[in-house]
Amino acid sequence: MIVIDISVGPQVSMDYVRQLIENTPELYDRLLGVLEEIAYQIAEMAKDTCPVKTGRLRDSIVVEVEENGVAIKATVDYALFQEFGTKYIPGQYFMTNAYDSYVPLIESRIYEEIYDYFKGVTG
Repeated sequence: MIVIDISVGPQVSMDYVRQLIENTPELYDRLLGVLEEIAYQIAEMAKDTCPVKTGRLRDSIVVEVEENGVAIKATVDYALFQEFGTKYIPGQYFMTNAYDSYVPLIESRIYEEIYDYFKGVTG
């Protein structure tokens, strides 16, 4: 199984974002909504670019909302080998590449939500 976690909770590396969301549940919910929206886009891109022989791998790619964020998972047991390769087959990096292509959007949308939230709070 491969899991890509996109978190807005304690695992967030940006200290200032973590402090903001710990004290503002409404902002946390808004950020979680943004991450969920983008996670579905990442999952679709991963499905479009993963290797397909039977469709099991493609169909196993799912989005799950968790306590502190969103996880994009490829749940078949051989997903890891398809993603990163083996001694005999090269990695396809369908999950990694899909996620990497959305990092700039994730960052900009998080900053936009934070800005909009505080703009609305301060008037």
